[in-house]
Amino acid sequence: MDTDAAKPAAAAAAEPAAPAAARSESAPAAPKPAEPVAASKPKPAAPAAPAAPSIPGLRTEKREKMSKMRQKIAERLKSAQNTAASLTTFQECDMGKIMSIRNKYKDEFEKVHGVKLGFMSAFMAASNAALQEFPLVNA
Repeated sequence: MDTDAAKPAAAAAAEPAAPAAARSESAPAAPKPAEPVAASKPKPAAPAAPAAPSIPGLRTEKREKMSKMRQKIAERLKSAQNTAASLTTFQECDMGKIMSIRNKYKDEFEKVHGVKLGFMSAFMAASNAALQEFPLVNA
């Protein structure tokens, strides 16, 4: 029985092909010459496409180093975010009268102007009145 035939296909594929004359049952195989380390490493296979549906948590993104310009842009954006004043205020007010006016005129307003009557006009009127009374608020 031939010993080469008994080897698994994977082991046979990993070995370099030898000439047919060198494969003789009667003659022992000559030792292989030492190969350079880089040549003996198996080459990585091409990445396979992710199977559909993908496995949850599997990362398919590829990380790339940012260019110097993108690094500087990111640095400046983060600096601006850290130093800029960010403020949100909430003011409570009684909207009962405005709601009743809106409910009374919303259908007529929509027929005349083709848009729904919202609250922005009431907010702008209130802002205008407040700025006229306290002009330093706009400074």
